[in-house]
Amino acid sequence: MTYLHGYKRIFVSSTISLLIIGGGVAYAYFTTTGSGPGSTAVGTSSPLTITQIVEGSTTGDASYSPVALLPGGDAQSLAISIHNPSKGDQGIHSVTVSLAAPTLSAISAYNTAHPTPQVQATASDVTSGGIPIPGCLASWFNTANWGPVATDVIIAGNGYAVIGNNANGTVQASSTLSISLMSAGVIQDACKLADVDLTFTSN
Repeated sequence: MTYLHGYKRIFVSSTISLLIIGGGVAYAYFTTTGSGPGSTAVGTSSPLTITQIVEGSTTGDASYSPVALLPGGDAQSLAISIHNPSKGDQGIHSVTVSLAAPTLSAISAYNTAHPTPQVQATASDVTSGGIPIPGCLASWFNTANWGPVATDVIIAGNGYAVIGNNANGTVQASSTLSISLMSAGVIQDACKLADVDLTFTSN
């Protein structure tokens, strides 16, 4: 009895030593499946920033040279750069160009500073630097837009797309944007030497 008892104690002690040396217990297990709820938030689009490329650029598409608008004369081709401030990709399908309209406050300020009998500014006038040019009517100008296109132009996050011309000579799409001064059949002197404000809108 004593011998067996002593042997049992030695055996147990040896087993513990082996487990410590071996680093732990080996387990048997079954594979199974599981499920549980979760969620993630999707953001939304960010407004793009459109900048007109300076007329007369000597690089890129050479067709974008300065054109002085004259009644019934040639149209001025327009090129733009579009910046995507988002971290994600965004696309554009078309771009429109229009004459910027004077605000009511700008009209009031101009007419206060230029009382009759001077020509008064109206909502029909074009602007230059946000200031109305009285008698130079937006309806005298003809604009051509870009698009729609078969496939949207994709702009990478924090990237740029160029429609028409680029200082680096890289063009994502040809531009059909342009503006011309139509012959109205009346004296159009109010528009002489005007630097007319434009507004570009993408969708």
